[in-house]
Amino acid sequence: MIGRRRWWLLAPFLVVAGYALLANRDWVGGWAGAVDRTTGSTVLTGPVLASIAAGLQLGVTRLRPISETTVRGHAVPYRSAAQAAAIGVVGYGATLAGAVAVTLSVPHGGPAQWWTGFAGVLVLVLAALFGALCAHLLPSPLTVVAAGPTLFLIGAFGPAPLPEALRFGPTGSLVGLQVVASVYLTRFALVVALCVCLGVAMAPWRVYPRRIRLLTAAGAAGVVTAGAAVGVFAAGTGIGDTRLERSAEGPTACAGTAPTVCVAPSERRLLAGVQRAIGRGAEVLRSAGVDLPARYVQQLPYAEAPAGSGEFYLDDREDRSATESVLMLTHPASCPQWSQDTPPFAALDAQQVIAEWAAARHGERPTAFSPEMEKWLPHLDDAATTSWVVRTFDQLRSCDLDRIVLPWDLD
Repeated sequence: MIGRRRWWLLAPFLVVAGYALLANRDWVGGWAGAVDRTTGSTVLTGPVLASIAAGLQLGVTRLRPISETTVRGHAVPYRSAAQAAAIGVVGYGATLAGAVAVTLSVPHGGPAQWWTGFAGVLVLVLAALFGALCAHLLPSPLTVVAAGPTLFLIGAFGPAPLPEALRFGPTGSLVGLQVVASVYLTRFALVVALCVCLGVAMAPWRVYPRRIRLLTAAGAAGVVTAGAAVGVFAAGTGIGDTRLERSAEGPTACAGTAPTVCVAPSERRLLAGVQRAIGRGAEVLRSAGVDLPARYVQQLPYAEAPAGSGEFYLDDREDRSATESVLMLTHPASCPQWSQDTPPFAALDAQQVIAEWAAARHGERPTAFSPEMEKWLPHLDDAATTSWVVRTFDQLRSCDLDRIVLPWDLD
């Protein structure tokens, strides 16, 4: 369907796709992130494909006087859209293959909803139809240049639910999360309805008999009405805000002992570095007599740590200071007070004091976060402070956060 001379158009698509894939690498290692990043690449590759489709359509406009006299002359803009869509689908498949290869190159894991990748195909088909229609109605080199940016701006600033139809990602971290299937399927239906509307708009209305035009117009009206209904429903259900829910992924990738450190399989590539950091912090705390949980698990959305386990927030940094390492250990239990509207400020300050105390014992210079702490720093290595650390850590572990008193406030 596409001549060999036109496959070079795949090059700009792949360049943009590669940038979209690798500009941010926080998704690497998780299958859900690989699919989401590939789907999200269509935010940039879709506009590129729209301009490609417009260029293909513009290239055949010089034949319009001839093509309009043939039996299938009306199919020329559809052919341009189909050719561009084929380029887009091949490029999208290459993008997905690249995401899979990058994921396999590091320790990896986690679940994935592979079917959500179909969203990217739909968006690319829509982009191809949009570009071909633009050049069909306004055959000009300027149209080729403007088709892509116009589609991008519609996706970024257009009225709801158009952005939801054009932007299926990238979502961000999907560790412990999955998309809501019903919401995604609703968005799929919206994209299909928009594709049909674009296809109908390219129909050669003037060459058909009046009856066929009326039937086609009635069908188009039905499609537009159905698409509008889908759009209203999609906007009413808040598809931009409620499309994620908790997945079955848990912190099951573990390493080390005393304590054992567990992360989600999607974050397996970070496990070794996290285990080293927590082990270094645990050594400082244990030397002072602090009783640590036997296991620390990664905090995941909408999930609580198992009873008896500590928890920690995980980012993708490879190097952590002694303060940061100990701070990861200062959630020895999943306490309900942490999720209250008003956080336990004394407990939050106590966690930082414990981390700075440990940093000083590790040979680093502590940092004061308040004038009161600045005055108290000379007493940081006193036996009374060590006793306070042990006692306060026990309160953190037993969720007795309301009784925590900072060392400079003790009588």
